[in-house]
Amino acid sequence: MVSVSPKSYALSDNAPVGKWRDGLCGCCKYGPLHPLFLMACCFPQILVSQVMTRMRLNYRGEPAAYDEWKKTFRNVWLISALYYMLNGLTTPDVKLDENGYPVPDTIDPTVGTVNNIISCIFGLYVWYILYTTRVRIRERYNIPEERCAGCEDMVCTICCGCCTAAQMANHTADYDVIRATCCTKTGLPEIVDPEAMYE
Repeated sequence: MVSVSPKSYALSDNAPVGKWRDGLCGCCKYGPLHPLFLMACCFPQILVSQVMTRMRLNYRGEPAAYDEWKKTFRNVWLISALYYMLNGLTTPDVKLDENGYPVPDTIDPTVGTVNNIISCIFGLYVWYILYTTRVRIRERYNIPEERCAGCEDMVCTICCGCCTAAQMANHTADYDVIRATCCTKTGLPEIVDPEAMYE
């Protein structure tokens, strides 16, 4: 990793224009213990919220004023936490027989239906922010669609959301220059000012 002043880095993301920095499988570039890989595999929605903050997008993936986009990481984190809490509360209690198979009459279909609806809503939300953020990145950096003209963003986010999240994070931060972190608003060291990025 090259040493760089965070202040000078904050003035530019050093991203290439007209093409992606790495392909969809670039999440493995820095190894399995790199924060980019870990976040993409375990919490892709949080990784996308960090990218959205870098891009000055709100929790819906739309360009926003400072007082709105500065809360994007927190808002997506709260939506994710609410989902995991509701998912845990609505997971059906399945009784198993002596062979480990579910006993049919002990499953409450209402609880299972509510759980499925909650999971579908959250899944659609994550897909939507992945899709809209990828579209915004392609627009900002003039990246043309190479395959599936007109629907590349949709296909990428449906087929591999984790890889798509990693590609976007890798494009909007040069991890060869500045280290990645897991738990900051931008996925970069706190000293890097998101307000100064992309000016």
